Amino acid sequence: MESLKQKINKTLKNCEIKNSMPDFNSYSKNLQPFINEVLKHKKEWITTSSIHILFNNEIISELIKHYPDMNASGNLSKLHNKIDINKLSESIMNTIETIPRESLICFPLPGFGQIPDQEIQINADISIKKITEKDIPPHLKTSGFLGGGYYGSSNPFETYLCIREKGYTGNSPEDLTFLSALSKYKQITHLGIIYGLFFNKQLAASSLFAYLGRHHIIDRLDVFIFDLTNPSENVHPILMPDRVSSITRKIGINEDNKGYQKSLSEGEESLIKYFKKMLKQPSELASSNLPEARPIQTAIEWAFDASTTEDDTVSFLQTCIGLEAILGDNAGNESLTKTLADRCAYLISPGIEGRKKLKENFTKLYDLRSALVHGRKIRLKDEEKYLFEWGKNILTLSIIKEMGNLKK
Repeated sequence: MESLKQKINKTLKNCEIKNSMPDFNSYSKNLQPFINEVLKHKKEWITTSSIHILFNNEIISELIKHYPDMNASGNLSKLHNKIDINKLSESIMNTIETIPRESLICFPLPGFGQIPDQEIQINADISIKKITEKDIPPHLKTSGFLGGGYYGSSNPFETYLCIREKGYTGNSPEDLTFLSALSKYKQITHLGIIYGLFFNKQLAASSLFAYLGRHHIIDRLDVFIFDLTNPSENVHPILMPDRVSSITRKIGINEDNKGYQKSLSEGEESLIKYFKKMLKQPSELASSNLPEARPIQTAIEWAFDASTTEDDTVSFLQTCIGLEAILGDNAGNESLTKTLADRCAYLISPGIEGRKKLKENFTKLYDLRSALVHGRKIRLKDEEKYLFEWGKNILTLSIIKEMGNLKK
């Protein structure tokens, strides 16, 4: 680690500042040996871009303390002796040395109504909880970081799906640990919709409203990252991706579910048991590292992404990728359609006639997919959209069937 410290010290000393921002050209060449050494030991949890962002953020945070007007320029080590290079180096090294760090990554569920105030622990790593004012540091309440609109609104702190992860999560939605948690969030919420625990609150809008709605700026939601390695100083928000924010705002509890109604009438303990029961298998799947779970996880993510895409043609292709993921695409190109159709038919349909019809529709679906992918068509026609709906239904049925097989 001493050689790493020497490398980062050299990089900091040669770093030039322009308007309180590190100049990329002045540090990138010197930083690369440091990055290469870190990735030898930490590449499972951190990427090159994440190290660049960490380096920049540490410098900028220190500059803001001494130059609140953001007017600092010059060599970092010679800025009126205000910047302590050794302190900066130690801070960066401390972060690197403590990777993998444990984080609690909390995704908002703003459409949730009546749920228990008590945290619902689904398994060791996944829970549903309410984040209250005492959980948020004062600087986040006043700095305008709460871009999702919680603080200062009528309901500033809401219900969150919280996922415990090991790795590194800085301020970027591209950090590996954040992407891992986001993947689990997608799987759990999508399975929650399939199982009837949640529902997608699509608005019954007029065609004009729907058209206009495609062009508005999405009010993105905040995901809160609680650094459990050093909880006293590290809570920060990351903006949820646009399309995930959009679908998240439409997800609510299915209050028509009889199990929910019964549990709600029986009180908080019954409601907690209901949520644990309904989310047990989705959470187990999301947390699984078993090879046989991976195709189902991938298919569910593609199904989730297809549900967030407003372009029907793109959504159709994402649905086809989901089907390939769950049915397997390791056949030769010539036999791919037939192989997938056979697998799908035998997975879903118990009868000969049902399998025959299913294979016919599947062949039509993949002929359409091939035409789109290879440029023979640009977009779906209205009369072809029935295949799109059929494909989404078949993907859902395939997921349900394979989830049942996974339990055996």
